[in-house]
Amino acid sequence: AFLQPLIVTIYFSGSVPQHLIHEQIPIKISVSIAEEYNSFMAPVIRAKAWSLLIPLKYHGSDNCSMDVYTQDFTIPFLPLPHMFDFTDPQQWAMLSKEIECWLVNEVQDTSLPYWTWGRDAFWFTFIGAHPRFPSGKWSVWDPRILLEGTIIEEWL
Repeated sequence: AFLQPLIVTIYFSGSVPQHLIHEQIPIKISVSIAEEYNSFMAPVIRAKAWSLLIPLKYHGSDNCSMDVYTQDFTIPFLPLPHMFDFTDPQQWAMLSKEIECWLVNEVQDTSLPYWTWGRDAFWFTFIGAHPRFPSGKWSVWDPRILLEGTIIEEWL
């Protein structure tokens, strides 16, 4: 048996005073499992800096506003209804379609972190609707949502 992957997001609120900003701020994150499982498995951490998801032209410039990345988007499909049946591919398909419409009609800008998050959520739900993808039959999705992102790339 395998443990399912966990997706963890860590956000640091607040701002660092200018005189303390260095090229790198050291961060220590640890993950461990109970000692009796050490001979069977070990945690693996994959990390990607958020800054890699945001175009360079928006970094640290007094002339550019970060508002485009901090604007609030409503996420109409969350939280999921308490009656959502995780075992029903039709419910996954409806949720996938909701996320697809939200991405292409509301978020629109593929450079926004919301797009990256939404694209991964879309692929997660799309796979829930079509668990044999890319085999078998599946519904057509908007071509603006590319076959990119951690979830779909690891699935394929």
